[in-house]
Amino acid sequence: VGKRALDFLIENSGSRHNLEVDFFGGEPLMNFDVVKQLVAYAREIEKTHNKHFRFTLTTNGVLIDDDVIDFANREMSNVVLSLDGRKEVHDRYRVDYAGNGSWEKIVPKFQKLVEARGGKNYYMRGTFTHANPDFLEDIKTMLDLGFSELSMEPVVAAANDPSALTEADKAIVMEQYEKLAELMLEVRPMKSNSTTDLMRRAMASRFTPYLPQLTTEALTKHTEAYKTAYRPRDLLPVEKTLLADLEKE
Repeated sequence: VGKRALDFLIENSGSRHNLEVDFFGGEPLMNFDVVKQLVAYAREIEKTHNKHFRFTLTTNGVLIDDDVIDFANREMSNVVLSLDGRKEVHDRYRVDYAGNGSWEKIVPKFQKLVEARGGKNYYMRGTFTHANPDFLEDIKTMLDLGFSELSMEPVVAAANDPSALTEADKAIVMEQYEKLAELMLEVRPMKSNSTTDLMRRAMASRFTPYLPQLTTEALTKHTEAYKTAYRPRDLLPVEKTLLADLEKE
């Protein structure tokens, strides 16, 4: 099935040269041998068709070992590491088969992998829920752990799910985005390959549903923060429009 999926991608890629494939869960490292086989197959067929596969591995980190790190550094253009920030927040939902939290087990593995990649071509992916609408504290925790490429995204859940964000949470979330913009402005003088880029994903399209409700002051902060952390081609159309409108005011 995996090989046929790669064939299908090539067959329908037209003139596109770079083809993106993300190994995403479940947990792809539970079937790591298949991941290796598919990457090897892709490397064989890309030459014939004048294509180039760029792979991403998304993992919860539990099964990371030296073999995984070496393979990821050779073959993965990007690695996405699932971490929700503070230990108590992360361990609330991310547990093993016995119900034990995974934070203490995975953080050292993530740090080792990121160091082996030279602090590049990875990002931490966290989720904020009703349990942690104050998600900026989780971002700060990840920064303290030495991670600089961060993404914090709102949970997608049914309204009756205990983890779902509520109307009352929205005020907290909007305040957190204001504080996030302030933090981005604070770190602006730092070199571009470290913390100046720390929120490029955290402030991506995930927060756009809240934009109409943010204050003018907050939007101005976001404008300055975006100028700092994003290149123009990184922005979505809605974000480019927002920045252009604010600059006219």
